[in-house]
Amino acid sequence: MRLLFSAAVVAFAVPAGAQITATAPSSAVPQTTTPADIVVSADRDAATSTIDRKAYAVQRDLGAAAGSIADVLRNVPSVDVDAAGNVSLRGDTNVQVLIDGKPSAQMSPSTRADALQSLPASGIESIEVITNPSARYKADGSGGIINIITKKNRKPGKSGTATANIGSDARFGLGATSAYHRDKLDLNGALTVKRTVPDYLLTDQRTDIDAVTGAGTGSSQERRYRGHRTAKIATIGVGYAVSPADQLSGNFTYNDRAGTLRRDEHDRLFDPGGALASDFDRDSIGTEHDVATDASATYKHSFAGKGHSLSIDLRYSGEAENQSSRFTNIYRLPLLPTTSDQRRPRSNQREREVTVEYDRPMAAGAKLVLGYDFEREDDAFDTHGDLVDAATGAVMPDPTQTSRFVYARDIHSFYGTYERVFAEKLTALVGVRVEATSAVGTQVTNAEVDRTSYVTAYPTIHLDYALSDTKTLRLSYSHRIVRPDPGELDPYPLFNNPLDQHVGNPALKPQETDAVEGTFAFAPHGVSIELTPYYRRTTNLFSQVVRFITPTQLQTTQANLGTSTKAGVDFSANGKLGKLLSYGVSGTLFHDTIDAANLGIAGTRQITSITAKANLDYQATPKDMIQLNVTFKGKRLLPQGYRLPNTRVDLGFRHQLKPGLSVVATLSDVFDSAKDPQVYDTPLLHEAITGRYSVRAATIALSWAFGGGPKKAAKIDYQD
Repeated sequence: MRLLFSAAVVAFAVPAGAQITATAPSSAVPQTTTPADIVVSADRDAATSTIDRKAYAVQRDLGAAAGSIADVLRNVPSVDVDAAGNVSLRGDTNVQVLIDGKPSAQMSPSTRADALQSLPASGIESIEVITNPSARYKADGSGGIINIITKKNRKPGKSGTATANIGSDARFGLGATSAYHRDKLDLNGALTVKRTVPDYLLTDQRTDIDAVTGAGTGSSQERRYRGHRTAKIATIGVGYAVSPADQLSGNFTYNDRAGTLRRDEHDRLFDPGGALASDFDRDSIGTEHDVATDASATYKHSFAGKGHSLSIDLRYSGEAENQSSRFTNIYRLPLLPTTSDQRRPRSNQREREVTVEYDRPMAAGAKLVLGYDFEREDDAFDTHGDLVDAATGAVMPDPTQTSRFVYARDIHSFYGTYERVFAEKLTALVGVRVEATSAVGTQVTNAEVDRTSYVTAYPTIHLDYALSDTKTLRLSYSHRIVRPDPGELDPYPLFNNPLDQHVGNPALKPQETDAVEGTFAFAPHGVSIELTPYYRRTTNLFSQVVRFITPTQLQTTQANLGTSTKAGVDFSANGKLGKLLSYGVSGTLFHDTIDAANLGIAGTRQITSITAKANLDYQATPKDMIQLNVTFKGKRLLPQGYRLPNTRVDLGFRHQLKPGLSVVATLSDVFDSAKDPQVYDTPLLHEAITGRYSVRAATIALSWAFGGGPKKAAKIDYQD
């Protein structure tokens, strides 16, 4: 009976598809002696869903061995990362990116593309996608939250990993982690060096149409960006159990990114008859240096009763970015003397935050969470422009291209959630978050001050109903906000090149979104399938707007649209074809509608499109796996135009040399198809922009995991 009972417990605890290896007792040893060990091993499910999120394991993604976090995110359902590193969720770039549930200055919208391409994926455990977050999270991000969960080594004793990779175009990466766990003390650390080689080609063809005569003047611009960037990252974490009820922990991360960037630009202007009127080059070479630091400390007290606790979190995050570029302007038509100038933009962002949270279990299995959060953000943006004397090389300040903008924002948040299970099948999670925001933006150069303050409530509700052991229904609602990025509020016009200018909009209002979605999840015959219909209505949608301020110079700014609605359905399926082939298919079929009448665009613009991903894993031998990833993005709508479709294909191969040691080879963007074609089409402007990123790269990586001692075996008593 004990044998049958123990076998039943193992069968219940091990997920479907797991492998159980048992060493039977030797025939020479009576069954009444000490039983042999049974070692239970299982592959973690590729995706798991709970009432408010979906978590995707990344250990099978071969890009995690040699690539960046951006490479891993690119293969996560509903998430898109373009070749420049810009991340979006269901096509919405207004996403909150967290690391272990906490924000970071380097994940702010203006800097996270570079950070995601620099941070190594080898330290990532899983990716959580939260499209409708509960009130426990900040209300920022109309698209939702992407939470990057790092690996937490809890093996007793000492353990660690070492990775090394080399790639085409002198790419390389080196990394090592170490952990020590014993009794009350946890220590962990990591060191990483990673070199990336950005290579970007942009072509821009535009026609400016005169509103009175209807005549058009044209321009053509081609820009090539090339360079290299090296990131040096160090992380250290410590945890200590002061007593059985009190725990202290702290983490510190230092990320230093530096490199060079060369830009070769060719510009041509045409008169209304199509004749070439101007032909010149604007080339530059420059440097960039970015230092980001994150520090956090947590105290947690556990009261009597499971799940009853009080925690206090302190966090500091900062990022300082410095760039310097010297430009050379070479004029062929008309023939003019060569000139030179330089730009030195600098930014400094700091975030400080304190969170106090009280978790209390209640009667009937209910759970109450109450919390307070205060966040302070300080940003400074300095732009320095200089004119360079062609004869002497003397540098003289250019007051028309020199400005300083500072921004400060305080957010006080009070939140509460209540979760309860009804009749063992229905789980409800309801909550509300109230945030009081005050901000001051000061354009120091022009002595302009803009103040903003508002109080908003953000209710959320999540329902989870178990139809059966294999079928689940979910329904959720949330109200979200997107606050303007500080850099988009600076009203000082900045000269990018002779054809382009950027200016911030201090009148930009927060973007607000109401989101409703449901999920039907079922698992027929070993296949995991999810369908998630959703509807989102957004007011004051942020949008990039372009207009001519001279016959040849285009100004870009941010503005609020009237309304935007998006309705669609996410779909995903994971399973196996035989014993050796695993597959995953996901995507979104959606209908997007934009009302941009407030921008002077008549009528409602709409589109129906689809994005899709597919991956295949072929376990050729017990030690060899081949992986194929395909991503397709359909046509997408812009307020003044649209983005055209594109496809990307990645390949990978892994060979296990011995337990804990493996080699991985990857080829990203096999067909060199990573591009971003955009079209702007208004009564006075037609523009076609194509950005081509040379991200095709071959990489070989070696990964070694060591230490931690043997896995603890499950013991089964064979006695009757």
